[in-house]
Amino acid sequence: MKTIALILTIILFFGLAFNAMAGEKHHTQTTTNYANIKGVASAIALGQHNFDWSTKSWQGSASVGAYDSTTAFSFGLAKRFNKTLISGSVSEENGKIGGGASVRFQF
Repeated sequence: MKTIALILTIILFFGLAFNAMAGEKHHTQTTTNYANIKGVASAIALGQHNFDWSTKSWQGSASVGAYDSTTAFSFGLAKRFNKTLISGSVSEENGKIGGGASVRFQF
């Protein structure tokens, strides 16, 4: 059953890749406007959090991200329970709030 699922996944992947490349010529627009850079500073700030697996205590992290003329602030927390590390962070950029969470574990 796993072999069939793997084969179907490979066929689907290559089928989608072929369809994306087939057909008419694709044109790329190189103009960048403000709408294209919204959230970049926030993504940079959110990506800076790095938590220690060996610490079982609560952990905190603060970071700043900057891109072009925008800046963002982010705050993250993490806590390890046995073999599971749970972390999350929030970010603010130009009055907009975003966030993310992750769970890391060992077998």
